[in-house]
Amino acid sequence: METMGKGQSSRPTHLTLHYDLLVHIMSFFSSRRELLPFAMTCHALYHDSIRYMLGFPVMFLSTKRLSSFCQFMLADFTRRCHFLQHLEFCFESWDELNKRTLEDLTNIISNAQNLVSLDFLDIQGLLHFAPAMSDAIASLPRLADLGIVGTYWNAFPMLRNISAPIQKLRVTFEPGVLESDSLEPLDLLESMSQTVRKLTLGFCSIRPSPSRLNYPKVEELVLDYPRELHTLPIFESFPALRILHIDNFDNDLDEIDLNNMRSLNQAMIGQAGRCPTLFEVSGDVNAHFALGLKNVIHARVISIDNDNVRMMPVILGSMTPFMLSLDIALSGMDPAELTSLIPPAIGSRLCQVSLNLDFGRLRGVYEDVDVQKVVESLYTLSSALVSVVSIRVSIGWDFKLDPPVRSALQEINQKEVASEFMYRTQSLSTVYIDLGQGNPQAWRIHASTEDGDRTSHTMTAFSRDIVSSFRFMDLKRIYLQQPNEKNRITQ
Repeated sequence: METMGKGQSSRPTHLTLHYDLLVHIMSFFSSRRELLPFAMTCHALYHDSIRYMLGFPVMFLSTKRLSSFCQFMLADFTRRCHFLQHLEFCFESWDELNKRTLEDLTNIISNAQNLVSLDFLDIQGLLHFAPAMSDAIASLPRLADLGIVGTYWNAFPMLRNISAPIQKLRVTFEPGVLESDSLEPLDLLESMSQTVRKLTLGFCSIRPSPSRLNYPKVEELVLDYPRELHTLPIFESFPALRILHIDNFDNDLDEIDLNNMRSLNQAMIGQAGRCPTLFEVSGDVNAHFALGLKNVIHARVISIDNDNVRMMPVILGSMTPFMLSLDIALSGMDPAELTSLIPPAIGSRLCQVSLNLDFGRLRGVYEDVDVQKVVESLYTLSSALVSVVSIRVSIGWDFKLDPPVRSALQEINQKEVASEFMYRTQSLSTVYIDLGQGNPQAWRIHASTEDGDRTSHTMTAFSRDIVSSFRFMDLKRIYLQQPNEKNRITQ
């Protein structure tokens, strides 16, 4: 603010900023919602804000806004297409659009040469009503992030002809479309094989093939709804693989099929049992069992329940991880099962453990869980973790639980739980406790020697900021960023 000189009005006036500075300020807004009020102050600022507004992701939840969007783009076609960077279409009702709107949209995408991200919830429906969109997408020169769901025959030519340097690729096929003609998903995506770094494939499997394609830069692979799991083809196709996620593995397989798949995989991968670069493997119990991996650095096992908890010692005995994350559904499970969840031989090897316990619904059924028995079982389990330096225990529940169970959870003293872990696990240095009370807490444990050989331990609470960002990343950072430390960790 500034005040007028003597003899002039003393009413304060706003400082005048250079217009270019006002335009530059718009580049610091983090969302379209924040930018819009600033841009609406005058026509000139609104005109110059378009470049920033179109730089933010543009998402369509239905077809209602798509026609007005096309009209907006056509009002200053060349300039606005130049600024468009991210488009996401989260609907399946392409049949609701008229031919003119589909043609306009195809024209916009064809001319959006700086488009870097595209997502389609129903690529099959779009290409059915707008076949020209296939060439429009395939010809984009800077596209780096592509996600398509409902991939059918009409999308195959587009996938084969993409020439952009795609780095993140998500392709979910229509169930059964590849199995009908024994098509290999990696063959269809060959045009992007040399650039993609994160690959997500849905409703398909990577099977043994004599003409195995190599994806040398893929570091993270997600397989969603795979019917089969073949470990060796995954390792051969992705030599730089660091993170492997298996989601929604086919749980209809019987015990014989699972055992056969595991035996075949272990026979093919041999004694090494792992990809040299592989750091983290995530999946449900059956997926880990079928993969048959050995010597995994970080393993995350989800959907552990009363039906499969007894398979855990076999799985962990093979993987022998250093870092372990377990997601456990307690409904219907005997808490005593937790005490034998991690075999002593594995517990002596682990450095970091994360236990996510769910007191909520399992297959639509709510059952009471003895909270005290669960906590006592965790104490017994922690006694076997003789080398662990970090423990994270979090409990999730919802208000459909009976009031006595909710009350029992809320009455637990989180610091007392952390103290018990400290006394039972002498190597512990950090502990994080979240019992669903809305106030997660973390402590750093200090050991000191007093009176000769006697060791005492003290606990120091983390700051609130550290609690909110508490993660098991120390070993991962060493492993990924300091290659000379790899041998020390894996010995």
